[in-house]
Parts: sequence; structure tokens; C-alpha cells
Amino acid sequence: MTQFLLNHFAPAHTDAASPDGRARVGLLCGTVGIGANLILFLGKLLAGLALSSVSVIADSFNNLSDAGSSIITLIGFRLSRKPPDAEHPFGHGRAEYIVSLIIAFLILLLGYEFLRTSVTRILHPEPVVFTGLSLVVLAAAVLAKLWLCRFYRTCGRTIRSSALLALSTDSRNDVLVTAATIVSVLVSHFLDIAIDGYVGVFVALVLLYSGWCIAKDAASPLLGKPAKRELAAQIQSALLAYEEILGVHDLIVHDYGSGHVIASIHAELCDTMPLPEAHTIIDRAERAIGRHLGLLLVIHIDPVDVDNPELNRLKAAVQDTLASHAAFANGHAATAHDFRLSRTKTGVRLFLFDLEPPHDCEADRLDALKAELTAVCTAANPSVTCVIRVEYGYIENDSDPD
Repeated sequence: MTQFLLNHFAPAHTDAASPDGRARVGLLCGTVGIGANLILFLGKLLAGLALSSVSVIADSFNNLSDAGSSIITLIGFRLSRKPPDAEHPFGHGRAEYIVSLIIAFLILLLGYEFLRTSVTRILHPEPVVFTGLSLVVLAAAVLAKLWLCRFYRTCGRTIRSSALLALSTDSRNDVLVTAATIVSVLVSHFLDIAIDGYVGVFVALVLLYSGWCIAKDAASPLLGKPAKRELAAQIQSALLAYEEILGVHDLIVHDYGSGHVIASIHAELCDTMPLPEAHTIIDRAERAIGRHLGLLLVIHIDPVDVDNPELNRLKAAVQDTLASHAAFANGHAATAHDFRLSRTKTGVRLFLFDLEPPHDCEADRLDALKAELTAVCTAANPSVTCVIRVEYGYIENDSDPD
């Protein structure tokens, strides 16, 4: 069914990176979501009134909020499709993240309201009226939400949309919620135990947790997430494929929504290479890699003195020391780059490099490592003063969640 809808109503979805393809899929998902959730809302509301069940009525209004979320999704995809303008030169792709935040807020608000209502039902219980038709409606709602969950997830992964994946998560939680309300009705009728209010509390807590998770996932890219290791590896390997580039570091990726990604990185070239030649190589790499990966790439040139024995000995001493601390902090290693020799105005010779520890490195361990590196460099060459600048990376760790 999902592929049928995509092929007939969003044929451009095969080009997931294009604005038109994303917009068509977003329009399809929003339209299907509005229709399906309005039908589920009316069915559950009638069932809840017939059963006199606060948990079923709460579940019905959850579907009404889902219909509202689908409307907001439609608006978000329309906004994200707008091209860059004078006020928003990076485009409007982050509108999808804002949509996810609005969806999260609606879910949190609904969860709070039904938590209040359910607590009241616990304090003042009312009998639940059993009807077979109402249970059939709820069972059909479970099947419908299971399909919507898979539909949203497939579409969200196809176009890499956080908003659609948020709707998928919400639909998955709805399955759990509706199943719980069915259990509540059956227990109340056959065992004569008033658990309707308690199940309503469970439903409300699920809604609150779901809203919090969606809000957290949506806020993360707005605040600034580290670059995905897969994308970082693609950029680094593509640059190192140029034989003139000796090394890369300091990769930073800014995500402004689908189709609007900006990356910057430092590339090491031999310091004897003429500047026009170096510029030509870097300019060619920026265009080729940016076009291949669908991003704007900016490369900073770092000249490297490759034929300096003194510098190479100090560099080897630092790298050997870091290699001995392969699992420096929680299994993550520290790295170093930008090795250079310099001299102050007063004639003091300096050996400088940048140390990149993991973000979760404790301060005392970092201080101990810096002291050890300083001692190693002094032992390797007492005539230089070691200067270490600490900077943290912008690439996710292996253990970071997606």
C-alpha cells in the first residue's frame, strides 16, 4: 500500500534529495495523516462515549492532535521548499525541525491534560459500559495505526525527514496506548475492577514521554549536532584521494535542513608548494566533493613542513604517546594535528600543536595527558618549549545515538 501511494501520488519521491520530491512525499503523508486520524478520532470518540471510558476518550483526542500534527507537517514541508532569500540565505530546510517541535508541544500538552483527567477518574471512579462494537472500533484503530507507523517511517527514511519520523514514533506509541485502553475496557467489564483511570494515567505518561523524545530530537539539530561519522568519513576519504593532500582535520558540518549543508575542513599541503598551485587543487576539491556529496565545502589550507627532521621527531614522540593511550576517555582516543615550529620575538623556540580530546574527557585526565606530552617533547628536544592548544572535535563518537 505504501509503495502504491508513493508511486501514484508522489512519483518524484525517487529523487529524495530534490525539493519537489520531498514536497510531494510530505504532501502525501500530511493528507493521509489528516484523513486517517480524523476518522480514528470520530470512531474512538463515539466508542469512548458509549463506553463512558476516560482512557478511550483520551485516546480519541490523541488522534485529533495527530490530525493537527499532520496539518502542521504540510505547512512545514511547504515552508522548507521555499528557496533561499535575502532574510534566509541558507534556505528554509530547518522548518521541518520547527514542525517537529510544535508536534512535540501538542503531544506534551495533551499528555498533561489527560494526566489531570485520569487522576480525577481514579479519585472518583465511574463504571465502564461494555459494547462489542466499541471494541471492534478500537481493534481496527490498532491496525490502522500500525500501518500509519510503517507508512510514516518508510516515507521519513526515503526523504530523511525528522518530522515524518516523529509522526512514525507517535503512531507507534498510539498502538500501545489503544491496546492499553482495550485491556482497560475488558478488565473493567469482566473482572469488575476500575482501572480506567489508571490506564488513562499510563496513556498520559506515554504521551508525555513521546513528546519529550520528539522535542529532544528536533531541538538537537537546531542547537547544532556533531557531523555524522559516515558523512565525515566520506569527506575525509574524498580529500585524501588527492595525492597532494597529506592530511585533514578540524571538520565542521552545519546542517540547515535537507539540501542545505555547509562543511569546512583543514587540508594539509606541503609548504613548498606554490600558492597558486595549492589554490587550484583546493578549489577543484571543493567543487568536486561538494557536488558529489550535495553540500557546500570550504577548505582551509594548512602548510606542512614535511622535510624538517627536528619537527618530525617531535611529532613522532607526540603520536607515539597518544597511541599508548588508545582508549583515553571512555574508549575514545585523543588525537593531535597542526604540528609546527616557531620562534617568539624574544627568540624562544616553540613547538606547537593542537590536541583534540574526547568531549567527555575529565579535566584531571586531560591535564595529566598534557603534562605527559610536554615532558615527552622536552625529553625529545630540550631546546624547544611545548605549547599545546586544546580544541574539541565536531564529529559524533562511535557510541553517539543516531
